[in-house]
Amino acid sequence: MKSWKKFGALVVPMALSMTFPALAGQWEKADVTWKYQQDDGSYAADTWQWIDSNGDGLAECYHFNENGFLDLDTVVDNWVVNSKGEWTWGGNPQQLDLKATADEIGTIYRAASQKADSLDDFDADVDAVMTMTIDGESLKMLMDMDMQMKGAKSGNMIFLCDMAVAAEGESVTMTMFYKDGYMYMAMDDLKMAMPMDMDEMIEETMSLTSKLQVASDEMYGMTNLKMYHNGDAKTVTYDMDAAELNKAVNEVMALMGNDYSGLGYEYQVNRASGTIHINKNGYVDEESVSMDMSMDVMGIPINMTVDMDIVFNNPGQPVYITLPSTEGYRNVADLFV
Repeated sequence: MKSWKKFGALVVPMALSMTFPALAGQWEKADVTWKYQQDDGSYAADTWQWIDSNGDGLAECYHFNENGFLDLDTVVDNWVVNSKGEWTWGGNPQQLDLKATADEIGTIYRAASQKADSLDDFDADVDAVMTMTIDGESLKMLMDMDMQMKGAKSGNMIFLCDMAVAAEGESVTMTMFYKDGYMYMAMDDLKMAMPMDMDEMIEETMSLTSKLQVASDEMYGMTNLKMYHNGDAKTVTYDMDAAELNKAVNEVMALMGNDYSGLGYEYQVNRASGTIHINKNGYVDEESVSMDMSMDVMGIPINMTVDMDIVFNNPGQPVYITLPSTEGYRNVADLFV
């Protein structure tokens, strides 16, 4: 479950490429290691830096200690560097692709996303941190979900989700599962069943998605696209243009027939970025999303940040789900009689 932490560690050096680009400099031998002199004459020190040493358009990431010496065959900040000083993950050097264009990276991203959307089964672990700030006071909520779904495209869907939520020193656990037209929910001693046509909901969602897909490129823009190579796998990082993303949100609300402005509710995305890891088979097996949002609810300003990590277990493989017993569940309508 905690493999998402490995993915989180992967994102940080990649983010550093925004600050420390693969500049043309010069390596200098220093006893048993190396130093790197940058274009301005200074030496890289106490930093990670992407460097394309052989000019092949692929930069490797190196760490230089506080004295400017290249770290070799060790662990720095919990990340492994090999005997050449290259940052590695899973035994492979990470490489920043300097030659790939935004269009090429976008094409790879969309192909992986479409392949993920086509899956009939999936098994995912989700970890999220949500922080809400109201009048200068913040509330942090941690959410941990294990989700499994089968028959998402073929019908006769079954679904199982175990969830744990913690905030302010308190925690609650919940189990939800879907079977034969009912969503079952268990929390503490409460067990209830709610009639729900999940297949119809998915069909409506797919219809909405198809309507948005036509205009998606015009509705929001992915910027700062970067691609990294890890053997046969790839990682894509991106930012979202906030103005264009808000247009997309408004379009979704309109298509769903929702207009909250008349209820004194306003919503705006201030920042959004993400990372996807694409395995050698072309499936997204890990994803990270970060968002900052502002809301105004009847004159009360609220700010919310969401950081979410998702691990897709064995994407493309069948998922076998064992659902809990439905014994003891009561129809939600009977709970209020």
